[in-house]
Amino acid sequence: MAEFDPISIFFFLIKIFAAILAIVFFFVLYSGFSKEVVSNDLGSYSMEVSEIISDSPLFTTSKYVFDTAKLDAVNNKYVNIGHQCEFDYSASLQDLVTGDMWRFFGYSSDILTLSGKEVVIKNLFVAVNSSDDMKVHPARLLIFPYDRGFTRITCMVQRSFYQKEVLNLTLANCMKTDDDPSVCFSLRRNAANNDLACFYAISDDGLVRTVKWHDCRYLPVDIKFEDTYLKADPNNEGNKIITTYPLTVSPSSAEIDCTNIKNPDKMAYIAKKTDSVTTVMICMKEIK
Repeated sequence: MAEFDPISIFFFLIKIFAAILAIVFFFVLYSGFSKEVVSNDLGSYSMEVSEIISDSPLFTTSKYVFDTAKLDAVNNKYVNIGHQCEFDYSASLQDLVTGDMWRFFGYSSDILTLSGKEVVIKNLFVAVNSSDDMKVHPARLLIFPYDRGFTRITCMVQRSFYQKEVLNLTLANCMKTDDDPSVCFSLRRNAANNDLACFYAISDDGLVRTVKWHDCRYLPVDIKFEDTYLKADPNNEGNKIITTYPLTVSPSSAEIDCTNIKNPDKMAYIAKKTDSVTTVMICMKEIK
């Protein structure tokens, strides 16, 4: 019968323990690297937007020197500058002497669900020409970038329209609002500003039917899409798959909807590379 060598067993266990530590180390290293890559995407975008804004005549008199009159003109408004398909931003600038604050948007949100990657805030120290004492004051520019389900889906709409592709996105959560808890995703041009595509909710108290705008972002007016109001089964907590279809005709003219778009006779209306796109239809499939 073979004898057990306590020392050999001890060193064998040490080797096993070291191997386990190595596996854990590389797992943590990989996870950290993956997170850093994601952060760098938004971080790079934040830096790019801050540079564009700081050198734009829409806001400044010279690079990094902002003008109060120009800031007043865009305060609390959407601006068509610094957009990226998948990302968007809101920004604020504060005069560090007077405390005056201006805000402007490429994207705004009051819905906290359906968020995507972690927000990376870009903090840039600049200057502002003060109208109070006609001096140049130190100021701080903050960029708040967004990578969210809403930005991703509107990007899908844009790419489907321009590139003539059917695109999909899987969502774990709906964009929920108290105005209509059943709505999962919606998209429509803002009634007051046709440059904006917005998530909206419809509430009905039996007397008045009200549309309330929530998340909004700039989307070029030449991009045509169908008004979309997708409701989810409240008892189904499974993922939702959002699909965008570029169509050569309006859905109503060919009796197309999300239930029959995959029928052979209807699929003929999905735009190919050589076709012109009339509109983009947005559909949702719930996974049980």
